[in-house]
This record gives sequence, C-alpha cells and structure tokens, in this order.
Amino acid sequence: MAKSPATFERFEMVYRQLFDGVKRASPLDAEVSALAFIEEACENSGTADHMPEWLGPFAGIVGRAVMMESGIAQELSEERKARLAAAIGPALAHAIRLGYTEGYFEAKSDG
Repeated sequence: MAKSPATFERFEMVYRQLFDGVKRASPLDAEVSALAFIEEACENSGTADHMPEWLGPFAGIVGRAVMMESGIAQELSEERKARLAAAIGPALAHAIRLGYTEGYFEAKSDG
C-alpha cells in the first residue's frame, strides 16, 4: 500500500467532518465522549503522526478480507479493489494510533 500523504490528509478531513457531526448529534453519548477524549489525548501526546511500518501489508490483508467477507470481491475490477484497499489504510492508521494512545495511558495509570 502506498503511503500517499494526500490519501491520509483526505481521510483525516472527511473523518473530522463526520466525527464533528456525530459529536453534535450525540453530545451526551458515553461512547462518543470516550472517542472524543482519546482523540484529544492522541493529538496532545504526539502519537497523531505515528505510522507503523507494518501498516501497508496489514491494510492490504484487511482490504482483501473485507472484500471477501462482504462478497464484493467478485463485483469489483482490480483497480477498484486496489482503491478500496488503499482507502482502508488511513482508517486503520487512525484506529491504530487511537488504540496505541489509549493502551499507553491505561498502562501508565495501572503502573
């Protein structure tokens, strides 16, 4: 998977817009509040730019698994399959950073 900065920037822009809408629609939802908290912690801790080197192969595997499990693999051209796999990468990177940040702070509070 190519680590195109434009792809990641586009994802982050769309994600922020969607997340802002969810926060406005559900300001008292505990799960949304928990996500907002860890998003802020991720930005403040400096992990927002972390990009593990194993992300490319992982995203490719996840992309293929999603296509197989959803049954859409047979319906997509090779170009669309590649685009879908590439689009999954930024979302996975974002989720990985959030998980890393939460795990870090959980371990710190336990120790």
